[in-house]
Amino acid sequence: MPASSINQPRHHSRLIGLLILILTAGAIAGLLRSCSGPAARATPNVQRPSARAALAGSMTSSPVEVTGVEQRLITDVSNLQGAYGVAVIDLATGASYGVNGNRIFRAASVNKMPIIVTLYERATLGRLTLDQTLALSESDIQHYGTGIIQNSDAPRVYTLSQLGALMIQVSDNTAAYVLERFLGQQTIQQNAKHWRLDHTSMADNTTTPADAASLMASLYADRLVPSDATEAILSLLQSSVFGDRLGAGLPAGVTLAHKVGTDLGVYNDAGVVMFAQRPYAIAVLSEDADEPEASAAFARVSKDVYDFQVSLGPVRPR
Repeated sequence: MPASSINQPRHHSRLIGLLILILTAGAIAGLLRSCSGPAARATPNVQRPSARAALAGSMTSSPVEVTGVEQRLITDVSNLQGAYGVAVIDLATGASYGVNGNRIFRAASVNKMPIIVTLYERATLGRLTLDQTLALSESDIQHYGTGIIQNSDAPRVYTLSQLGALMIQVSDNTAAYVLERFLGQQTIQQNAKHWRLDHTSMADNTTTPADAASLMASLYADRLVPSDATEAILSLLQSSVFGDRLGAGLPAGVTLAHKVGTDLGVYNDAGVVMFAQRPYAIAVLSEDADEPEASAAFARVSKDVYDFQVSLGPVRPR
């Protein structure tokens, strides 16, 4: 896969400050320690029984009235530069709603999600072990965008677990490049097809809001990998250094497991909002967007969806 196919060249100034802190030697050492062993298998903050039960079979929409919230979402992203798409899946019922959910967008680093799930899937199948190491050569280093490997000194030797963690937690482009090559782009694409991500292309680095939300929902429901692997991936997604976008519209204390993606005019975020009453998967993608407008739009969309989910109340046992 070309180095540019998963690209996150510039985040705004608040994120740059976080990355500068990570680039210190002590922070790098600490992060690498957290990428292996028990930390990589940490349990997320919220248990998932209701969503797991609801999504164990085919996902079907419940008779929830979503016209009102969809109209609010249309208003949230109207009269802005570029185009936006939103997809939401209620993880307690399987109901879905959104705006431009099937429109194809550039995925940017949101397409690192099929890579991390494939990595853990291969491990559970015994095709690899997460503690096996890869030695990176200079030609492996992607000198652009986010990540800390590009600024580290040789020798660059990492376990697969460390590479996966760096790819998700700091959106490391070198880690993504190496893992995609190691796993095989065709293998990852076949998985995406098997997971019914019909409009996701690893080669073209494209996806839809509906595909991105569906992947998050299926992961949360243990439909892609066994539960312990799901917990490990969700733990990594919760510890992302990128706290804006979807997180900006959520109350303090609400757990978000997510993956951002950024490219020229592209501001994306996809994840799972894990609060006990009404958890949901959400993806917001954009193209030709203005960064300040996008920041405000993400906060509005995220808040409106959260408020709507809260208004539905807990699902009553049947």
